Amino acid sequence: MKGLKTNLCALALLSGLTLAQAQTITARSSTLNYFATYGHGGDVVKNPSDSLTATDLLQSDSKGLALSDVQNGTYLSGQYFTSVDVSLNHSYQVSGPVSNFSRIDAQLHSSFVTSASGAAGAGSGGQSVQPGNELLLDFTTAGFRYEFLGSSTYQSTGANVPHSKAELLKWNGSNWSFLESTIFSNGLVRTGTLGAGTYRLLVWGETKSLNSTAFANTTLVFKNLDAVPEPATLAILGASLSFVLRKKRR
Repeated sequence: MKGLKTNLCALALLSGLTLAQAQTITARSSTLNYFATYGHGGDVVKNPSDSLTATDLLQSDSKGLALSDVQNGTYLSGQYFTSVDVSLNHSYQVSGPVSNFSRIDAQLHSSFVTSASGAAGAGSGGQSVQPGNELLLDFTTAGFRYEFLGSSTYQSTGANVPHSKAELLKWNGSNWSFLESTIFSNGLVRTGTLGAGTYRLLVWGETKSLNSTAFANTTLVFKNLDAVPEPATLAILGASLSFVLRKKRR
């Protein structure tokens, strides 16, 4: 009887490792947008824009947009020169299978370098249109302990301040409610426990500039502290338990 109880305990431990903390990443949506206005403020103005949206859910992915162009000429007998360089990109990496992740790393970068000189009225500027540079990852879980880490660096030589944001949200059946939401610069560390449900990780960055340089870099690390061991680890654990049980029977 004692041996039976021990076996049941061992089976319960193994089943708990494989089932109790099950989770899966269910959806992904990422968007990159930029808009720039540059050229002479009078008769010659360029307004390029571009956007990229992705919904494919992968183990890892990276998306980017870039613009580099100049505009120059003569306006009212005066020479002018304007330029704009835009760079937006983001990436993510899931550690462990998507169906049973242990960690998600996300990085975003948004930058604008603009300049104007010469004839009066020459202008140059740009912005990452809201949401600018955004990454959403949704997942469902039976619950686990988590650690939520964020860091951001940004700089602007103009009046507009870049923003970085990282959020953890829960679906309540009709809308998303915030569990963690912050705009930060130095760093962010949060820990907590998720119950059963559907959750969303959001990383967002926006950059604006006018005849200046501006950039924002945002990093988010989301850890499942109760991550289920990989199959190889489970096999080793199972073999160890089997050895212990045989030893007890002797």
